[in-house]
Amino acid sequence: MLRLCQMADLASHKVETAERLTLYTYGEVNDHIDHLDWIIPTWLHTTGQMAISAASGVGKTQFAMQMGVSLIAQVPFVGMTFPGKTEHRVLMFSLEMDVRELRYITNHHSKGEWPEWDKTQFIISDELGTHLQYEAVIKEVQPTIVMFDSLTELFEEDMTSSTEARTLMRWLRKTRREQHFASVLIHHDRKEQGSGGRKQRGLSNLFGSFVFGKDTDTVVNLSDSGHKSIGMELELHKCRFGPKIGFKLDRDENLIFSRKKELQITDQKGNPLVASAKNPRTGTGTATKDLGLA
Repeated sequence: MLRLCQMADLASHKVETAERLTLYTYGEVNDHIDHLDWIIPTWLHTTGQMAISAASGVGKTQFAMQMGVSLIAQVPFVGMTFPGKTEHRVLMFSLEMDVRELRYITNHHSKGEWPEWDKTQFIISDELGTHLQYEAVIKEVQPTIVMFDSLTELFEEDMTSSTEARTLMRWLRKTRREQHFASVLIHHDRKEQGSGGRKQRGLSNLFGSFVFGKDTDTVVNLSDSGHKSIGMELELHKCRFGPKIGFKLDRDENLIFSRKKELQITDQKGNPLVASAKNPRTGTGTATKDLGLA
């Protein structure tokens, strides 16, 4: 009987140990050996998550694919340069456009002025699958960046459900950390309500649950007014590790984006959020080094 009691106590101790939460002091956090390694400074780290959102037809997929090629080729992207000489492998789950539709983009991009780059490092799947199938492909390919186009297609039922959104975000976070990759989610804006209605600003503009914005480090929003005088704009609706910036974009005949000029970012009342790309720590000077701006 004593032996059985000892075995039961040992089993209980193992369970309690396994369920015990890790604790750190402030000093231990500050002295932790691991640190954030950046893919895109302040926007995306090696196990982080970024979302690219826009209305239908603005060019989210074109923008994301150009970003992927730029990272592999180690060339500037919309005015940003990348740290180090990290070799990237990009895996894109194209869950809306099939390979014939994607060929329209790649044919245009290939006419642009790209340096030589290893095209085997950009891998695309255009088939819908299960989360387990996506995990198996990620394990096989071992990418540094995984793009999901689009977030909507990762849902089985209601993407406005916060419960289902939390489940999906937890799966993404767990898979990123286990397989060590950064995720890029291509997502849709909410449709504007009524004619002449003002477009919603910030994270409220994301379609679906608020959880998407909460659990994402950086939310990049693209917009196209349709008027040449205004043109296309990029605005950070969220940037966990840096300032919210924005700038105007050009897109040439080869569907390649380039930066035009900085935007003055304001809140709903028109008050400036950042006077310029200021240093996020001091509030003075420029943060071009931190932002990776060329």
